[in-house]
Amino acid sequence: MHILGDIPLVGTMPSLVNGVVIILVWAFFFVSTARARSVGYAIRLACVLLGSVTTVTALVWLVLEKTWKPFGGGTAIGVYVAGWALIVLIGLAIGSHCARGRTRLVPWFKKLRATEPRATGPRSSRPRATFSQRWASISWKSVLHAVGACVAFTCGTVACVNVVNNSFALYPSVDSLVGKEPYTTAQYADVKGTSTPFTPPQGSTIAGAWNGVSPRNKGVLVPFMIPSPVSHFQTTESQVYLPPAYFANPRPLLPVVVLMNGLPGSPSQWFEIGNAGQTLHHFERVHHGLAPVVVAINTTGNDDEDLGCFDTKKAKVQTYMDTDVPQQIQKYFQVSNDPTQWAIGGLSYGGTCALQAIVNNPEPYRYFLDFSGDRTPGTMSAKKNADTYFEGNLNAYLRVNPEDILKRRKFTGIKGVFVAGQSDKSSVRDLKYMNGLAQSAGIDSSFREVPGGHDFGTWRLALVLTLPDVARATRLIG
Repeated sequence: MHILGDIPLVGTMPSLVNGVVIILVWAFFFVSTARARSVGYAIRLACVLLGSVTTVTALVWLVLEKTWKPFGGGTAIGVYVAGWALIVLIGLAIGSHCARGRTRLVPWFKKLRATEPRATGPRSSRPRATFSQRWASISWKSVLHAVGACVAFTCGTVACVNVVNNSFALYPSVDSLVGKEPYTTAQYADVKGTSTPFTPPQGSTIAGAWNGVSPRNKGVLVPFMIPSPVSHFQTTESQVYLPPAYFANPRPLLPVVVLMNGLPGSPSQWFEIGNAGQTLHHFERVHHGLAPVVVAINTTGNDDEDLGCFDTKKAKVQTYMDTDVPQQIQKYFQVSNDPTQWAIGGLSYGGTCALQAIVNNPEPYRYFLDFSGDRTPGTMSAKKNADTYFEGNLNAYLRVNPEDILKRRKFTGIKGVFVAGQSDKSSVRDLKYMNGLAQSAGIDSSFREVPGGHDFGTWRLALVLTLPDVARATRLIG
């Protein structure tokens, strides 16, 4: 299983394999149709399918990416390619099935009934075919073709799904898809309660002063619905990761990192796809069970909407981020209440929200992580964003837009990092620009390019590279 687990699902070679498999499966159904009817019929079917599906796919892309834009920063082209390939595959499979005479999965049954002697006596006296007669009448050629068609269709579908996987680098290997997670899960009732708190001496880090021993060697992931008594923001369940040191007695008051997902997305993606659990586990092994408490939250609400992370008439997302989340996490979990030990970050849409949260209200957080975020919330002009979020009030939008805030305000005591994939040209351009504005506004920020695009390959690596920086900035380690 270890060898199978190492098989890559993302990269150049898997992309080539996906393409070859899809083409071979298309060819299988094309040849099947041609043999059942004619080559001309198969060519006409293929041309109609390719033309119509390509046209529809192009129209869907135009509506979603250029007109409606429901997914903020857009969707990877691989998603459209995969959908196009899969629909063509389904069409060819149906065409092949129809060309062979509606169904030939059990042609032996029709053949047998046609060759049975017709009886004129009572129904009970009619001769029935024996098992050997039924067995001998089976058209094994048709059965093998049916099995082959099912196998081919399954392989083609899996290849199309992996095109999407490759576009977002969701699961880099078989092991990441089916392997065991380096943490356990529990309900809040199993982890609630307090212990004797440990606070390091003034000027010391937690790692430098704490020498406790945790009863656990793995962290615990806790699904938790964060109350929102101030914002009344309705959203999905969050995920709270508690490292092994959290369960020690005395308990170190650990720093907290709040992470936000993209659009569309969910908090669990940080652990299911983003490898946050593995990253934290490796960090813990080096630092004797110490790691930040990670709180993955959802700022897109129950309906996965582009809310801009603003306080608007529709939802008070900014208040949820800067008031409800820190207050309620400190209420229900025994963590540090020092803002200098709190960080906020996110990927794509979540990265944009992280910068927006900290520049609009730097009191709850003093460190930010912006992975592949946008230059401004929303993907439109300032006027259109104002129309979308603030009912046309441009001044209201400009008051909370991070770019405009950084141009007119100075900050002290704020640190952060911008990270973008090298092939994600728009994020590289936007975050370089925002990093320059942040530095001019007094923020101690930096910009990093890493291999990858606008995908989880970039965000996994970004978390690995920035976790030590966050730990140092929040005085967890020296």
